[in-house]
Amino acid sequence: MSLPKPLQRWLPLPIASYLIGFFSVATLLFALIGGWMLHQSKEISRLADAGRLQAAQQELAAAARRVEEALQAITTRLSLWEEVYQQLGDPTFYEYWRSNRAMQAGYTPDYVVAVALYDAHGRTLQPGTEGGLPPQRPTQERIIRIEEGRPYLYGFSALRGKGKLDQSSGHLGIKMDFRQALPALNHLVYIEAPSIRYPSQPASFASVDELLAQTRFTAMPIAETAQLEQLMADTLLRYALLSLLLLVLAYLLTSYLLHTPLRNLSAYIDTLRRGNGGHTPSPLSRPLCVSEFELLRNSIVSYQLELEQMNHSLDQKNRELWKLAHHDALTGAPNRRAYEEDWQRLQQLIRGQRLSLSVILIDCDHFKAINDSYGHDVGDRVLQQIATTLRQVLQEGDHHYRLGGDEFAIHLLNTNHKQAEQLATRCLQQLERHDFRELGIREPVRFSIGLATASGEDPGLLGQLHKHADIAMYQAKRAGSNRIVVYNPALAASGEVISSSRFITAVYRAVESGTGIELHFQPVVGLGSDHRGFHEVLVRLRDEQGLIMPGQIFPVIEAEGLAVELDYAIIHRLAQHLAEVGSAAIGRFSINIDGATLMHHDFMERITALKPHLQRVPQGIILEVTETALISELKEAGNRLMQLRQQGYTIALDDFGSGYSSLRYLASMPVDIIKFDINLIRDLEGEASQAGITADMARLIHRVGYQLVAEGIESEALLQQVEALGFTHVQGFLFGRPEAETIAQGRLQYPPSRPSGQEHYTKPDTTH
Repeated sequence: MSLPKPLQRWLPLPIASYLIGFFSVATLLFALIGGWMLHQSKEISRLADAGRLQAAQQELAAAARRVEEALQAITTRLSLWEEVYQQLGDPTFYEYWRSNRAMQAGYTPDYVVAVALYDAHGRTLQPGTEGGLPPQRPTQERIIRIEEGRPYLYGFSALRGKGKLDQSSGHLGIKMDFRQALPALNHLVYIEAPSIRYPSQPASFASVDELLAQTRFTAMPIAETAQLEQLMADTLLRYALLSLLLLVLAYLLTSYLLHTPLRNLSAYIDTLRRGNGGHTPSPLSRPLCVSEFELLRNSIVSYQLELEQMNHSLDQKNRELWKLAHHDALTGAPNRRAYEEDWQRLQQLIRGQRLSLSVILIDCDHFKAINDSYGHDVGDRVLQQIATTLRQVLQEGDHHYRLGGDEFAIHLLNTNHKQAEQLATRCLQQLERHDFRELGIREPVRFSIGLATASGEDPGLLGQLHKHADIAMYQAKRAGSNRIVVYNPALAASGEVISSSRFITAVYRAVESGTGIELHFQPVVGLGSDHRGFHEVLVRLRDEQGLIMPGQIFPVIEAEGLAVELDYAIIHRLAQHLAEVGSAAIGRFSINIDGATLMHHDFMERITALKPHLQRVPQGIILEVTETALISELKEAGNRLMQLRQQGYTIALDDFGSGYSSLRYLASMPVDIIKFDINLIRDLEGEASQAGITADMARLIHRVGYQLVAEGIESEALLQQVEALGFTHVQGFLFGRPEAETIAQGRLQYPPSRPSGQEHYTKPDTTH
């Protein structure tokens, strides 16, 4: 079909010439409909805002009434307390009663600031001990005042003698923090609680309504979805009908002008897709009505080149991400994920064939003691040098892995146990030749190596290969054994303990009679004045030869299965220590509870040894439980932790991030404090991707409302990072090492401040 002759004189024309008229009409119609939609949306928003503001005002008034009702309830409860009338009759110990008994006996919540008693004439029982209340009882029963920018609600009521005692009449005064009580007593739906702004200048109000008249707030956004959705549905229907009409018109217009050129372009794109577009002439050989098609073809070619570059870049990024996911950030060695994936592939490769597979496990003896004694920076460098040494020993094609902590592994394919033992010997010789003294380590760094070999023709042994190498490695740790042990069935049957007789004896004496248990305390510093610090209770054992560190204790505990018995011995020793300090005030502290101990049938009875001291420790004693314990028996563990919280204990989730399902199960765990695993904190100083994951997790959990503790803080730079992420507490050698001191007042009440030259640091308030 050819165009009319009058039109042929004007060809070719730009495509804009054909579409300008069409889109002019379409644009006008769309603008009219869009303006109508905007007007309707604004009207709905106005109505929603008005309703939301009214609901918020009513909610604020109702919340204030609940605060006044709470004040009345507290006044009534105190007026029935026998001790109130005893103080009116004999105010000798009034100051102690007012500041201790009245505020901590369970009669007053946290938002009650002070309680005072007045005699029958309205004078305070002991001048100068009002605790913020006026020395003379005002005539009004309720007053609200602005003090230091915060509103306080005062309530006064007359008391009458009760009981058989000859008690005089008097008056009761209560001072309540209105700003704290309002959100504590109400679940605000229409108001953003942090946005409530009270008058800041000192003032007095005769009623709460007068205060509310000058109070400002921000209402919660409430979506008025019903009207808006209906409006949008109607509008979209109109747009759809209009679009359909325009598409029909566009099809009729472009079927002649664009169909043939687009078909030719499609053929050319197919040529490019096959990869030889640069060597094939363009199929667009006939004159076209639209001059922009040739430019479009060139754009397609350029786009194809850019896509190829992008694909290349994506492939490179994928390789980098795979490396990050399968390599340890500290040592550069393949990590446990890579180990497990390679392990599965190797098993499938040799299963049923006459090929052998060997596993070598290498462990640094007493690595935890190195960390505790020299700091985690030195421990990290030890691990890096171990990985470097193993890389130098292995041949091309052999792989070593860091499985976690101080444990490394090697896979050897088609190698018998003699050849594997020779390689293990070379590894051990090179590690022992390495001079770790350059890191400041005074004692020798020792290693234990376990080796196991299996054939693909024995699927049973092949599946147990890693376990057998693990048994052999722990056997190598025994005093007097070879540093390299090859697995044989007798090792598994013997069940011998991996440790020296000295450590075994010390551990059994500790769990059986409590002998030799020594409690050390490390400060956990609160960041800012709003977060109170505490001390973590750590265990050491002492015998005739000196102090035994955790690196020697816990291998015995793990091998002998004595975790529950050790926890019970520590609880008993801690209760004795608390009794030894007598009536002295004690600081807040935390103790570690193993998962097996938490789920033990006697645990709830054994933990009662600490219950008498809960009242002596403000904000309770903190129980640190590992997340793996909670995940393994989530429901029962949650029930037990809920019971402990109801008794007054604070629950901390220890080693967060070391398990497999932390974020998934966190919402189901009844805990108050989250202690990030030290490896997660170290990731903040590692590569950007790993640091970003840790930072995002910390911000997310902080926004939910948990208190966060960062372990292993040994540098000012790392401290500043965790402060910026919202961590509320920090722990590490920057603030103090574990010390064998009493937790009585005056001994461990104030954790060490930062090193000199950093006076800008705000020392945390740890008076509790």
